[in-house]
Parts: sequence; structure tokens; C-alpha cells
Amino acid sequence: MLSLVLIAPVYIYYSRAVMIESTALFFGFSFLALVVGGVNRPSLTGIAAILATGSLCALVKITTFCAFCFPCLLPLFLIRNENTAKSFGDNRRLVMRQGAVLFPAFLLPFLIASWWTHRVDAIKLASPTTEQLTSLNLVGWTLGSWTQRMDASAWLDFSAKISFGLTFYPFLIAILFATFFIPAQEKRIVWFLVASGLLPPLVFFNLHVVHDYYFYASSTFLIFALGYILGCLMRERSKWGKPLWGALALSFLAMYAAVFFRIQRGYNHKMDDVVRAVQENSAEGDYLLIYGENWDPKIPYHAHRKALMNYFVELQKIKEFDLKMDRLQGWEKIRLAIVNTSTLPVDFYLTNRLLSLGFPEKPTLEVNGFSIYRRSFNP
Repeated sequence: MLSLVLIAPVYIYYSRAVMIESTALFFGFSFLALVVGGVNRPSLTGIAAILATGSLCALVKITTFCAFCFPCLLPLFLIRNENTAKSFGDNRRLVMRQGAVLFPAFLLPFLIASWWTHRVDAIKLASPTTEQLTSLNLVGWTLGSWTQRMDASAWLDFSAKISFGLTFYPFLIAILFATFFIPAQEKRIVWFLVASGLLPPLVFFNLHVVHDYYFYASSTFLIFALGYILGCLMRERSKWGKPLWGALALSFLAMYAAVFFRIQRGYNHKMDDVVRAVQENSAEGDYLLIYGENWDPKIPYHAHRKALMNYFVELQKIKEFDLKMDRLQGWEKIRLAIVNTSTLPVDFYLTNRLLSLGFPEKPTLEVNGFSIYRRSFNP
């Protein structure tokens, strides 16, 4: 199963760089492994390790920690365990021992993450440009609405992103269909893994519809489900086990070549010229004022500059956000104003806005669809 994870398109693409998703995934799997291995043989050292890894996962990315909470119930889900033939419902002592580990394993990371979220929200509220980004304000956007969940196009987008991160629909359907040919107890584990992979996207629906990389955490369990089915077929000496495994591995690589490699190969080298122009016309301590980039931080990131970004493209929202930015201090540090004219043409309002801040009426230079204004004095 791990070999399939290593060649899955979503992990090849998004593991190219160190991201909070890959960091959270590391702590999440460490947490899961410690929980599954420790619930039947609890120890103080093991419980401390569970609480540490769970808390670190929650602090790095709370949505990823949530994705690992349901899989941690696997020891309770299994009908039989290695020591007894009784169902866990009849073995109350076992359930209570497992619950004594699982309850604090879930509770403490959530408490720590809640404390951290409260602290971060307080920092966001201190600035008029980020006060709308508190966790409370974003709950509706993060979870999505029931109307969105009833929209067929959202489900098509949702299922397409699952497929793009793994393999083509026929392979997914064929392997899941093979579940009918494995023992009943193994089927339960397969569907438990499938539920573990689908539950986080269904809860944080809009996040997964908007952002591909949120499937980075949950897709692992879908891959485990596929790998478990193939493993069962091989153990049953089915003639389809090894051919299906080979076909699935090849389909993973084919999907990566068809979707993600095309994105990597299409790197926008035009942005290099923009970054170079920013570096040549500003010093390290200078700030940037950016319009029309819609949450995209690549210019300040690659230029090693701090920036104020008005990420809206509708005129009324641009004006409202400008009024918020006017309440900030430190405008004297802004040296360059940058406008992405492909998404936001420089109109009457924007021209007068830049003039009021001491920038010239005409851009100092234009580079690959970006107008760059250089201010030679402080207002």
C-alpha cells in the first residue's frame, strides 16, 4: 500500500516542496500509528507520544488532524482482535481501555488547537485588513453550504479532483467492484478505509472543492483501500490480483503525466521578469502595494519583499478594502505599486488612488502584463 502512495499523482506533485500539508501528514500518521499500536497496550510513554504527535498535527493544520480522528477508531471497529474471538461489544474491559487512550488523544489536541486559533484570531482582529479572516468568519466558507452540496456541478468537480489525484474512473470502479470477491471481514476494513478517505472532504466540502491540495491528507486512505483490496486478492491467490496491481500503478503514473506533469512543465517564466524588475527597483526593506493578484503571493515571496495586497477585482470591494488599508501605519515604506492589468485594468479610480499615494500617473515600467509604479518620495 505504501508503494502505491509513493507513486500516486497527488503525492508526487504536492510533495515536491515542504508544505504544511506534508508536515501535518507526517504528524498525522505518527499519531495514527501510535494510537492503533497503543490502545491495547497503553503506557505512559505511549500516551505522551500520542498526545505530542496529535497536538503537533492539530497545530500545523487542524483540518488534517480531523482527517485522522475517524481512522483512529479502527481498533474499535475491528470485529475481532488478536487475543479474543469475542466482538468488542461483548468485551467491555477492552473497549474501556481503548477509550481511555482515545478520549484524551482527541481532546487534548483539540484544546491546544482551539487555544492557538483563539490567539491567531486575536492577531487577525488587530489589523483591519485581516479582521474578516478569523476562524469564526470563515466557518461557513470552509464547510460549504447545503445548497452547494445539492449542486451537481460541485459534486462533479469534487469527484474529478479525487480522480485526478489518484487514477482514472474505470480503474477506481473496477478495483472497488473487486471488493465483492474478498471475505466479509476484509470488506468491512475496505469500507472503513473508504469512509476515512471521504469523510473529511464531505465535512470540509468547500475547502476540497476550491483547493486541490486538501485531498493530500484524505487520499491516503483511499489508496490504502485500493491497496488492501489488491492485497486480499493476492492472498486469495486470485489471478486478477497482480495484474490489477500493475495496471493501477501504471494508471497512477499515466494520470500524473496527463494532469500534474503538464502543470509543472507549464511553469510561468514570465513571472521571473516581474520579480527581477521588483528587486531592481526596490530595496530589501521596501514594501509593495499590489492590486489584481487575487491572493497570489508569488511576487512578494520570490522578490523577498513584504506587501499589502488588495486581492479584489470588483471596484466596490476594491474601494472598501482600500479604506481598511488606509487605517494601517507604515505607508512610507511602500516603494512600488504593482497592478496585474490582465485581471484589473488601470481605470480612473485606480489612477487617482495611486496619485494620492505619491505614485506617478504613468507606470514606471510595464513587464509581462504588470504595470509597476515607483515612488521616488514619501507622501
